[in-house]
Amino acid sequence: MTTPNLDFEHWLTKQQAAAEIGVSTKTVEAFAKEQRLRCVLDFKRATGGPRIAIYHPEDVADIAAARRAGPLPPAVPPAPPVRPVGRVVPAADAGPSGPSGLSRMASTTADTIVQALTAAFEKSQKHGGTSLMSDLALKLYLTIPEAARLSGLTEARIRRQCQDGTLPALKDGGWKIRRADLLAL
Repeated sequence: MTTPNLDFEHWLTKQQAAAEIGVSTKTVEAFAKEQRLRCVLDFKRATGGPRIAIYHPEDVADIAAARRAGPLPPAVPPAPPVRPVGRVVPAADAGPSGPSGLSRMASTTADTIVQALTAAFEKSQKHGGTSLMSDLALKLYLTIPEAARLSGLTEARIRRQCQDGTLPALKDGGWKIRRADLLAL
């Protein structure tokens, strides 16, 4: 947004405005695009030089003051802190197997975890899912990316070893590496 017939001598360059506000020059450009900053995009200095963008100093000061003030307080008061569920037993009350309340909570948590893992496994089996590693373990010959995933080596290293012969491999539209040879490394 340009403002005609103003004294531009005290206006700020993009870099000066960014430093004053405490943001990047891209953010200053975004403020100008949102019309939060008045600017002249094609200003020619009296001393010469390239054309530059300049920004109104009062607008820059207003945005900088608003940023320094920080965020507004929340309109809704924060929720009270959450209290732990269950009874907390002091260490002195602990029996031979530990505090009764804690052991009960631990077994409930363990049961929940086992149930979740079982459900996830059953879901993967329903969708015909077998893991990538089990698929790779069943293949006799592996491509370079598969060999890298199985061995943990980089693709570049496996490719170099195939080319120089330290890793026996077949060239069949790409390198094919026998799984047994890869595991022998």
